[in-house]
Amino acid sequence: MAGKIMQAVPLSSGGDIPKGAKVLGHVAEVQPGDGSSPSVLALQFDRTLVHGRTMTMKTNVRALASMMAVYDAQVPLFEPDTTPRSAVLTAPVGGDASFHPDNPEKSREKLVLLSGVPATGCGTRVDSEGWSGALWVFSPYACGVYGFGKRVVIVSDGSTEPVGNIVLASRKNVLVHAGSGFLLRAE
Repeated sequence: MAGKIMQAVPLSSGGDIPKGAKVLGHVAEVQPGDGSSPSVLALQFDRTLVHGRTMTMKTNVRALASMMAVYDAQVPLFEPDTTPRSAVLTAPVGGDASFHPDNPEKSREKLVLLSGVPATGCGTRVDSEGWSGALWVFSPYACGVYGFGKRVVIVSDGSTEPVGNIVLASRKNVLVHAGSGFLLRAE
């Protein structure tokens, strides 16, 4: 499996994982459903490729958005012809309306958040001093599964043993299409 970092991710060391870096992983387990038990898909995102250098990591998932939820979060809610680009209003995955600035690299200082409370079990906002915590199409409050209806659930986010093993389940087949988005936390 391969994915792409869609927005530079700040690191506690002061650097960042740049936009466009690859996230690599593999399918750890597949269990087809049999009518009485759900189908299960276990994933592990365990490496990132930055400037030709592979770094290992363990991840857990905070939120999963379907391809359509990702698309919808990027479409302006209202944008008349005279609205400056800095005033475009969108609805990120997980709640909160936000204004996106002309310069995406400066969005940490200019993203306007209106409200929200994280879901139970998600901890606090994805946040740090001086910036909004919003990442790509996800609000700082995004937690759980979006755009899959009740079909797909996160059974294990990968934060407990076995660490890094993200387990999804569904009464039918677990289908996560290309273009879907994962909000991952890395260790």
